[in-house]
Amino acid sequence: MGAFGLIAQRRGWDYEDLDISEVAVQFAQALGLRARVIQDRVPDIPESSVDLIVMWEVIEHIWNVSEYLTTIRVALRPNGMLLLSTPNYFRSCYQTTDEWGTSGPPVHLQFFTPESLKATLSLAGFRTVHLHRRRVWRPSRLSFGEVIRSARMAAGLEAPPTLYAFATVPSLRER
Repeated sequence: MGAFGLIAQRRGWDYEDLDISEVAVQFAQALGLRARVIQDRVPDIPESSVDLIVMWEVIEHIWNVSEYLTTIRVALRPNGMLLLSTPNYFRSCYQTTDEWGTSGPPVHLQFFTPESLKATLSLAGFRTVHLHRRRVWRPSRLSFGEVIRSARMAAGLEAPPTLYAFATVPSLRER
């Protein structure tokens, strides 16, 4: 929301933001974006009506992931794409403590590893699923520990905190 929506709009895309937060929707509208509040349910999007759906840090908050992803897949046109990000369950903070703070239930209802996210998207009917990770992680603050952590992630020795997925729906021929 916000920056992504402004970039999309500047590129001439027909952009609409859907959010459960009235405050977030009001913020998007103040930026000149089309936005609407949805309830904590699968959004109402007409079948084969969009080319791209973006879900930044959404899937981990959904009760019925299968129903949600099926609705998203059906809303996408043939060869349409879903982009999403979600916290990586293999991130070090989940593996080294039982105290997850705001990342645990009831805020995050689902947790994904690279393999489980790919399988979830495939089972929901997405044809091509690619997972990506950022290759360079800037330290969040300039401390020795953060620099070492960034180097470990860049070298593939530590799991990145976020998973990024790109998934497409089958073309008409493939359906």
